[in-house]
Amino acid sequence: MKKNFIFSIIVVLILLFNCSIVQAVPEDTSDDNTTPLEIFAITDEPDSDENVDELESNISNTDVEATDINTPNLGASVTATALKNSLDFSKATFILSYINNNALLEIKNVTQQSNTYSYQCIITNDIGKSMTTSLSYDSTNKIYTAGYIEDIAEFSSNIYITISHTDDSNTEVIDVNKKSVDRGTLPKYTDVFKTTLMTSNSNQIALTTPWSSKTTRKMNVKVGKVQDTKILNKIKNKSSDAFSSLESYAKSDSSPVLSKSVSVSGGVYSESVTTSGSASPLHISSGLVDNSYYYLYVTVDDDGGKYVPVSGITLSITKVESNGNYLMNFYGSDNFNWIDFDNDDSVTEKTIVDTTTSPKSIPQTGESMIIISTIIMVITLAVVSAKGYKKYFGV
Repeated sequence: MKKNFIFSIIVVLILLFNCSIVQAVPEDTSDDNTTPLEIFAITDEPDSDENVDELESNISNTDVEATDINTPNLGASVTATALKNSLDFSKATFILSYINNNALLEIKNVTQQSNTYSYQCIITNDIGKSMTTSLSYDSTNKIYTAGYIEDIAEFSSNIYITISHTDDSNTEVIDVNKKSVDRGTLPKYTDVFKTTLMTSNSNQIALTTPWSSKTTRKMNVKVGKVQDTKILNKIKNKSSDAFSSLESYAKSDSSPVLSKSVSVSGGVYSESVTTSGSASPLHISSGLVDNSYYYLYVTVDDDGGKYVPVSGITLSITKVESNGNYLMNFYGSDNFNWIDFDNDDSVTEKTIVDTTTSPKSIPQTGESMIIISTIIMVITLAVVSAKGYKKYFGV
C-alpha cells in the first residue's frame, strides 16, 4: 500500500515536468515552416555558404513594408520633366535701335539660358498706346529683343516695357514691371535718309526714323544751291560741324529751286511722271545748273509735338542735260564727286578757304597774305606820292 502511494507521486511529478517543457517551446507562426530562433542565431564562426544562401532566401521571402514620407512615390507610369530656367532681368537695359524706318527694342545684360519660359512683353507709352510682343534671342548680336515697336516709338511720349511669364504651376510671374525704354540716338543729318533719288522722271525719299506703316504725315522738301565754299570745304574735309552748318544754310535760304510738301505713309515717298506726262510734285522745273552742288533738306510735321521730330540734310552734285533732264547724285553714292569749286564761276558767293590750316577758328593763311600785301601796296604808294610831290613842287 505504501509502495503504491509513492509510485503515484512519482508519476504525477513526471507528468508535471513534461508539461512545463512543452510550454517553454514557442509556437511556430511562420508560413514557411522556418525556425526564426535558429536562423538569426549569432555564432563565433562565420556561416557557411549554405547557411548564407538560406539566410538570403529567408530574408527575401519575409514580408516587409516600409514607407518614407519624404520620398515621392514614382511609379513606372510617371515621367520626370526638367524644370525650365528663368531669365534674370535685374541688370537689364532697354534701348531702341533704328533700322530703316523701324525701331527695334533691344534688351541687353541678360544672360542667355536654354529651356526657358515663354516671355510676353507689353509696350506702352504715356498717351495710352500699347502693343504686345514676344521675347526672342538674337544669336548674331547675342542679345534679347522685344521686336519692332515703331507703332509706339513714332510718338514723342515716354516708352515703358513690362515682361512676364507663366511658371510651372500656371501662375503669372511679373519679371519686369513698367521699366523705361531708352530711345537711343535718333538718326540725324545724312543718316535720316535710307534712299535719295531725285531725277527729272522720278523721285524717292525713304527715311530711317521710326514711322508706322499705318501713319500718314506731311513731309516738307526743300532743294537749293550751295554757294558757300566754306561749307563745301567742311563737308569735303569731313569736319564735325559740316552738316549742321549746311542745315543752318538750308533753313535760311530764301530762294530755293524747290519747296514743296507731300503726304507720306510709313516714311517712304516714291513717285514718277504719270502716263499723261504731268510733272511729279517734286519735279524741279528750272533753276538747276549743271555740275553744281545742291542741298536736300527734309522735315516732317510732328502734329504739335505728338510725333518724334524728324529732319534730315544731305548734299548732291547735279548733272543737267541740254534738254532739261537732270539727275542729282547724292553724297555717299558712287556717282558723287568733288570739283574745283574754288575756281567755279557758278559759285557766286565765294569764301576764300585755306584748307591747310587747322579746323579751329583761327585766321586763314590766305587772308593774312592779302592783308600784308595791301599794307605793302599802301606804303609803296605813299612813298612814291611823297617823292613826286617833292619833285614837282620843290618841297
